[in-house]
Amino acid sequence: MPMQCGATGFFRVYKTNMEALGLDVPTSWYGTQVTILTKLGALVAAVDKFGQGRDSGRTDRRNDVA
Repeated sequence: MPMQCGATGFFRVYKTNMEALGLDVPTSWYGTQVTILTKLGALVAAVDKFGQGRDSGRTDRRNDVA
């Protein structure tokens, strides 16, 4: 199968692979920016809700004596 290096050939293969993985396929620069900003907003909200220094309830047990 010959490899297509043109822009349309690349995008077609990229789109097929991304869809096979169940991932979003940005079709425009605007769509890419919206997706990034939405995910960034979700991360900021999670940090705001749970805090920056939270360690998920883990404790440091290196100094425990058995």
